[in-house]
Amino acid sequence: MLEDTRIVALVGPWQSGLTTLVRRVPVAGRRPSFNLDDEQFKRFARDDPVGFLRGRDAPAIDEVRRAPNLFRALKKAVDENPLPGRHLVAGSADLSSGAVSPDSLAGRVEVLELLPFSRAEVAAKRRPRFLDRTFERDPPSFAPTSPTGAGVDRVVAGGIPEVVSGALPERRSSWLRSYAQALALREIADLASVRKTDGPSRLVGHAARSAGQLLNLSALGAGLGLDGKPVDRLLGQMLLVRRIPAWHRNEAKRLVKSSKLRFLDAGLLAALRRATADVIARDRRRIGPLLECFVHS
Repeated sequence: MLEDTRIVALVGPWQSGLTTLVRRVPVAGRRPSFNLDDEQFKRFARDDPVGFLRGRDAPAIDEVRRAPNLFRALKKAVDENPLPGRHLVAGSADLSSGAVSPDSLAGRVEVLELLPFSRAEVAAKRRPRFLDRTFERDPPSFAPTSPTGAGVDRVVAGGIPEVVSGALPERRSSWLRSYAQALALREIADLASVRKTDGPSRLVGHAARSAGQLLNLSALGAGLGLDGKPVDRLLGQMLLVRRIPAWHRNEAKRLVKSSKLRFLDAGLLAALRRATADVIARDRRRIGPLLECFVHS
């Protein structure tokens, strides 16, 4: 992308590895890197976005949404010098939202989502060919699973890098619930005017209970005192969940039918539902929604 696009934007959930990847991209290693979580850089970028970019040779900017005014300066910079690979930016929110980007970068930016690890990535394997083989009518064989064991553990572990790389199994649920609470306070409160202090956490918790069901935005917004549209925008900007359109043979009807809500990480959903491997062993019904989330992820 950096070879043919003026601005490349990496977006993904908090703790999905954005900062690590920005630092490791080979071309980023030859350019200055700035994280706008740093108060000094954030204030400079907000107060004088043109001056922040002046004299910096194609910088990589992490948490770019902390300085919304910077987008207009980026647009001006790449219009004046349209060479590809001018800027690499990253942020733990949907940069395409009007609430984050005050000016259009259409035709100037390409967005790449960095989501939690897939099982193939965790196992350091090549891209799986399950779907390819299935459509070729040569599906792989399956082994039966038990109510406990590695299969269930994979589902409840999810794919957030810090969890799968180091957290002890008995610590995962606690870590992920703390992660969800911190994310709610950090992201929602930063992206919207929230009147109730416990509203953000209640919104994420309610979303977890509603995962896999028909989406009711009004009910989700009750904890925040907001109507459906701001709630939909907030959840989308956090990149924790995704709306799955209804299936119908008539494409016009798909647009008007209720969609479903899917979490992007099964481990986070399991933690919010307090569904550990031990709990699932005692009540096998608890794994159904988690397994759907795991397959979707």
